[in-house]
Amino acid sequence: MEQRKEEPRRYWWKKLEKLEEFSASVFLVLSILTFAVLFGLSFVLSGENSLDIMEETVYIVRDSIWGNLLGIGIFLALDVGIIRCFQRYGKSWNRRYILSVILAGMTVASILWVWMSKTMPQADQKVVCEFAHAFNQGDYSGLAWGGYVAKCPHQLGLITWIRVIFKLFGENNYHAFQYVSACLVPVLVYSGDRFVRKLAELKLPKRSKMSPTRFVTEEIFYLLLIVSCVPLYLYVPFVYGEISSTAFAMLSAWMFLECQDHLTIGNGIGLALSAGAAVMLRQNTVILLIGYLLVAVIKWISTRKKQMLLVGCCVLAGLLLFQGMLKGFYQKHRPEDAQAIPAILYVAMGTHETDLGAGWFDGYNFLTFEGQGCDREKAEAVAKADLREFAYKIKTEPSYGVDFYFRKFVTQWSTPMYQGLSMNNCLEAEQPRLAESVYFGWLRTVIDRWMNWYQLALYGGVLALLLSACPKGDRRKRKSLDGYSLLIGIFGGILFTMLWEAKSRYVFPYLLLLIPYAAAGLSDLARRLDDRIFLEKGNAEYERRNENKESYRRQ
Repeated sequence: MEQRKEEPRRYWWKKLEKLEEFSASVFLVLSILTFAVLFGLSFVLSGENSLDIMEETVYIVRDSIWGNLLGIGIFLALDVGIIRCFQRYGKSWNRRYILSVILAGMTVASILWVWMSKTMPQADQKVVCEFAHAFNQGDYSGLAWGGYVAKCPHQLGLITWIRVIFKLFGENNYHAFQYVSACLVPVLVYSGDRFVRKLAELKLPKRSKMSPTRFVTEEIFYLLLIVSCVPLYLYVPFVYGEISSTAFAMLSAWMFLECQDHLTIGNGIGLALSAGAAVMLRQNTVILLIGYLLVAVIKWISTRKKQMLLVGCCVLAGLLLFQGMLKGFYQKHRPEDAQAIPAILYVAMGTHETDLGAGWFDGYNFLTFEGQGCDREKAEAVAKADLREFAYKIKTEPSYGVDFYFRKFVTQWSTPMYQGLSMNNCLEAEQPRLAESVYFGWLRTVIDRWMNWYQLALYGGVLALLLSACPKGDRRKRKSLDGYSLLIGIFGGILFTMLWEAKSRYVFPYLLLLIPYAAAGLSDLARRLDDRIFLEKGNAEYERRNENKESYRRQ
């Protein structure tokens, strides 16, 4: 009897052991389709802001196909050139020295851009700074019924971070926030570098180790991509959570892979703190953490390793720690009747045709909530009715639904500058000539063209990486979710931006998180091209010489 009971149990355990392989295969197919669409759309269409930096609207324009083909050709030539150069001289490069120089250079460049851009907070940036100052003065009226922070409690983490900076560097000193963001750029870059090395390690046989003093080709491509990412510098002066949150998100992605490989107390604490801080500064980053948890649970079910449960617990612990701290700090200052805007209002707003575009901000969330007396239940009822009306419209007019979501998708995910200038358009003083040229002169045209090619390379690199894991590729990639932990969160972000209020700025953090995957894909592609071109050329030369020798002997 006991043996009969054991047999079904073993059967189901064997089935569950294949869960990771099945999940990886399904995700691989979905990702290939998604990034093929992104690459194709970016090849023929782009979202652009007008030359008037005060205008936020993103216009869909047709790209030059010949220009993009030229850009792809340049990138492929550079790819092969980098591989050849690395093969010839790479062994003599001191990784730590070069990486230190790049980190220092990007930090200095970010600080200089803060000084040159002369930008100041506006809109929500200005509001969170004002409430951070008010809270530091003991005025918590923003948490009262109908107050901005009561309606938008997701801003509490950012407000708390600004409060700390104001305490350290002076009240209302938003320049300090900008310079702190500049100092977090090396955290972002270094974490991404370590993450891409972990991706490269996954390709190696078990127990193989990389030399800490030598580069891998994936790193070279990553560093070139991150250094040349213009929106990264443009968003450093932006007084919001884009840079700081993304820096901690990238750190958490690296720590997650480290914990899977070797879980220590230090790695676990690093994962918990970085994951919690990333969500505290930007609530939507929780999508990435959901991706981590999915990977941890699936791997635990498939391998039955308790280590994966502990890794998942570290992620949850960090999230609960920071959210619990915020609740503890402000609960006594927030009246029980102070209610937040329901999330469904943002979803409903994402179905509106607005002056800015399909699903973009039109104030619906605030107007509806305030119009219902800041009552959550009444506001939710209005939003649900509006969503039913929209669902009926796209059901009866499917072509409109396709067109609506097509425009919503393109204006967010095919906009190479990600509103880097229009989101930083509030200037407090006259800019130096270089910054003025970036905003209004010939450099803006150059940057627009470069970022158009850059976005193609980004999506193309990710697509190349995914295709390399297809049935004819590396079977280990198809069986494991290890390398997909961050990409799963990014895929969730794509779905989220189609449901939520639209804005291409919301996509910018995903751009930075995609760079390691693009670098790995471009590296694979460059190796294949190099082998195809130079190996075949070498073989042909070898055969020609043999033929000449044979003909000489006959003579």
